[in-house]
Amino acid sequence: MANAAEDRRPVGNRSGVVFLAVTIAVAAATIGFVLTQFVLVGDDTSYPAFRVIAAGDIAASATIGSAHRTADLLADHNLVLTLGDHAYPDGTPNQFAQHYDPTWGEYRDITRPTPGNHDYRSSGYFEYFGAAAGSGEGYYAFEQAGWQFLSLSSNCEIVSCSRSSDQVEWLDRTLADSDATCQLAYFHHPRISIGNYVETPSVGPLWKGLYADGVELVLNGHDHNYQRWTPMTPDLTPRDDGVQQFIVGTGAGRFVSA
Repeated sequence: MANAAEDRRPVGNRSGVVFLAVTIAVAAATIGFVLTQFVLVGDDTSYPAFRVIAAGDIAASATIGSAHRTADLLADHNLVLTLGDHAYPDGTPNQFAQHYDPTWGEYRDITRPTPGNHDYRSSGYFEYFGAAAGSGEGYYAFEQAGWQFLSLSSNCEIVSCSRSSDQVEWLDRTLADSDATCQLAYFHHPRISIGNYVETPSVGPLWKGLYADGVELVLNGHDHNYQRWTPMTPDLTPRDDGVQQFIVGTGAGRFVSA
């Protein structure tokens, strides 16, 4: 049986709404899992508190037991954000059916995904999630309980992230048109990381749009570990009014020390 411990620290306060990041660490035998849960609380009684849980880099045949254990953490949440690389190694329909669906697939109805690099190796991601994956380009937005959630594609060699790209122009319009109290973006590749990866400069234009509009939080996967960065600007300068990045590549894939 896994034992859970929570580390609750506030990560933002905007327009009278306080939101907390709750890091859930689960020790099962010698394997550690960390998922990030966001809880909306505060004085704004227009919306009830709701729980969002997020992680990426999830299911493979070699780690199917781990995927079952992390899936157990998804219970009692209103929304599951998956941060890419759902079924290893190639995201085929068969790998989704054998690895992802018996584990995290139990919460498919409340899952809003974003694609990782392994998800673009086959048709499984878009076939499995269907309309929940947005258009064929892989980016979309939705609102819930006063929040705007933006699922973006950081696979910039496939879906362009350049300043003049359709995706970035869509992002600018979508942010401008929203009256949401708080905003959270999520995509697979982090702007900066430690572990197997260092920087992903190609997502810089996404960050510029998010920072310019005051988006508070960015969630990523890709590096198979947990990282919590200080708020920063798109050029990685720490600023109190910057965007705070969380890397939660801990869905159940092979863990890599940060």
